[in-house]
Amino acid sequence: MPYKHFTLESRIKLEGFLNAGLSIPKCARLLGIHESSVYREVGRNALIGTEIRTLQTKGINLRGHISKPQNKYFYLGKVANAKALSRRSFINQCHHKLTDIPTPLSEAIERYLKKRWSPEQISNRLKLGKISVNGICEKIIIAVQTIYDWIYEFRKDLRRYLRHNRGYRHNRMYYINKKRRKERQLEKGIDNRPKEVDFRKRIGDWEGDTVLGKDHGSTGRIETFTERKTGFLIARIIHPLSKEEAALPEDEQELNRLTMAMRFADGAVDAFNHRIKPKYLKTLTLDNGTENNGYEWIERGIPQMKVYFAHAYHSWERGTNENTNGLLRQYFPKGMDFREITQAKLDKVVDEINNRPRKRLGWKSPQEKMWQNAALIPRKKTCTKN
Repeated sequence: MPYKHFTLESRIKLEGFLNAGLSIPKCARLLGIHESSVYREVGRNALIGTEIRTLQTKGINLRGHISKPQNKYFYLGKVANAKALSRRSFINQCHHKLTDIPTPLSEAIERYLKKRWSPEQISNRLKLGKISVNGICEKIIIAVQTIYDWIYEFRKDLRRYLRHNRGYRHNRMYYINKKRRKERQLEKGIDNRPKEVDFRKRIGDWEGDTVLGKDHGSTGRIETFTERKTGFLIARIIHPLSKEEAALPEDEQELNRLTMAMRFADGAVDAFNHRIKPKYLKTLTLDNGTENNGYEWIERGIPQMKVYFAHAYHSWERGTNENTNGLLRQYFPKGMDFREITQAKLDKVVDEINNRPRKRLGWKSPQEKMWQNAALIPRKKTCTKN
């Protein structure tokens, strides 16, 4: 039987079944949940003696909610749900958010920071219950990241007690992404790319990048892909993040990076599959930007195409694409708000660039060379209503 989390709805149903005098195995079958899960739910979240007395002192008539003796567990769906959420909050350390208002916990952390303890040392000693907080030694779970966030947001004066006192701090995802890039470089680096790609003897080897709009891409981006032999360009608009997405706190910005990576990957798959015949999709070389973290999605969407990554800060390894982006900038200069650009307008510009004659092609245009090799899929004509 598949594992399911209890919800408020399922807890209220369980309360009703118990009030009706059903056994726990029977309740489990009706809920579609394993009976051991129901036993654990009742054991964890049923009312205990002190809670019953507290509710009765508040004037809550338990007899109106619980049928005795049928519901011998004193199980209330809404109360059980509240207890479960409270327990989850504790596990997620939501109750240990440090603020600019001094608390016994923040005062204890400050005391040990001044002894030159690192946030990691403080966090783990608190977890063992070895640090006195307001005169009491108890186990407290607080993330190392939370302590760093508190220092850099509210107590910058304590930075001098850190071993590495920088004016800035990389968050945890910076180091995770750095590690991922190193691992990716070993497996998918340009050194592993077929050597024949270097000689531009065949059509089907592509280079990709993003062109940023105003304010570091917050007003939109253009993803570009250039074929190495012919210089043929494909470009797609990537819409900017919404105001709600852009307003996420720093510790949730990884979600935004993932969103942009998936938009880049989806745009690439759609652009290639609608414009280029599969025979001419062999390799794609990208840079190490986080927008390219969805490369596996590209390889799944275009199975015959293999993705590789240039070395960091080696833009010349994708020189064809960098040069073509320069041509695109003639139409969309730096500092331009890309929200003003439609895909139709971009397609018109791309067609102009692809129809410019090139010296290295014997003064033929990239589009002529692609048609000559039967590499292009004709665009579908769309009917517009007046």
